[in-house]
Amino acid sequence: MAGLTYRKHCFALSDEKIVQRWCESPYSQHFCGEVFFRHELPCHPMSLTH
Repeated sequence: MAGLTYRKHCFALSDEKIVQRWCESPYSQHFCGEVFFRHELPCHPMSLTH
């Protein structure tokens, strides 16, 4: 979650866009600590605001 929040602020993206970008980019997933590429969402986009 911290990696997604950091990238959200760096790229000035909405919650929905940053989660979508995470699914499409192996680099984003590696930055956030994933070992293997995943095709499903890491979390619901609204959980980033809580």
